[in-house]
Amino acid sequence: MPTLFKLRSAEPSFSEPNSSGNTAVDVTIAEESAAKNKVFMQSFIDSSSPNNINGKVTVHKMESLYQGAANLYSTESSSVRHIVTELGPEKSNYPNLTSNMLPTVTAASVKLNSSDPPTKPYGWKVKGACASAVRVLYYVHTTPEHAEQRDFLRTTIGNSKVAAFVNSSLVFFVGTTPDRKLSKKVHTEAEKHGDVVQLDFIDTYRNLSLKFIGATKWLLANNCLNPTERVLVKIDDDVMVNVFLLTSYVKYILALDNSESPSIHCAIVPQARPIRDKNSKWFVSRQDYSSNKYPLYCLGAAFVMHASVLARLGRAVDHAPFFWVEDVYATGMVARLANVSHVDINRHCCLTPAEDTVAVSKNTLFMQMGQALMASKSASKLWNSVMLQNRTR
Repeated sequence: MPTLFKLRSAEPSFSEPNSSGNTAVDVTIAEESAAKNKVFMQSFIDSSSPNNINGKVTVHKMESLYQGAANLYSTESSSVRHIVTELGPEKSNYPNLTSNMLPTVTAASVKLNSSDPPTKPYGWKVKGACASAVRVLYYVHTTPEHAEQRDFLRTTIGNSKVAAFVNSSLVFFVGTTPDRKLSKKVHTEAEKHGDVVQLDFIDTYRNLSLKFIGATKWLLANNCLNPTERVLVKIDDDVMVNVFLLTSYVKYILALDNSESPSIHCAIVPQARPIRDKNSKWFVSRQDYSSNKYPLYCLGAAFVMHASVLARLGRAVDHAPFFWVEDVYATGMVARLANVSHVDINRHCCLTPAEDTVAVSKNTLFMQMGQALMASKSASKLWNSVMLQNRTR
């Protein structure tokens, strides 16, 4: 009989606040979860073709998926620190903003860039993504051109057996395009897969904040944030997810959150400043944002939260001044207004692999592949490594 990595059976425990006032959270993983994983992984591998890394099929002596989680959350190795944003809604103090940014912003009244003429909405094309039993909902920011990336995510985190194990569903959010041929392809894809929501704005980089607003409003309107204990995982379409480690994270870490301390779990960006170089893609003029420092915010490639947290952000959007830098806007400005804090998972999030990388670290929840790597064979190899790392020996 195969031997599983033996994990300590214990309930999550809190440590005392440290000298900085932040709370360290120490969590261990229950043994029964490893047994559940064994059953799933054996079933998945037995019904799949052999995984191949570096051109060789070998007998793999792999540890259970929850070893990675145990290493990540055991008291000996690391802890997760709650970092609370410093300003609640009653103390919000945004920098001076230009007059065109001050009106209330809603999904129905957002102003497009002058270079992006409005188009008629195509409508919603999602079938059952928010069924009541779904535990984890991946919502993916994508663009019309990235059909290959969407297909890759459908065959990995959207694979029917993987999705059944995680109890997850997948929905893509995309803007419109003036390219009629490309637009028709997106419509056909949406009809075929039933997992695409097209929002009513031209899909450009400077309109990414509109994508956050539109996606949040759609999720609220379509009852996707009930039950409130559902977990929302926002990713860009070039991010690979270690779904098995995510499962343990959801069970043992997000269980510690509650309505009194709503949090976004992400790679935190502290003390960032607007880029004033006019030659930069991320140039921000003083007319757009006058302060010399951004609020604490999340790297936008991937983050995790309870559905109730996204609901708070969705309500705060109606009262927040608009800003086109999505990461800063959504997880900084809007989060601060909504009194939502941050949990730093920087050590486990959004690493960018080299082209010759053949395995995903057991401690990595998210990998930001980049568009070129996501569309290459390397992406499939890395996904295979995720599957193999979580195979019993």
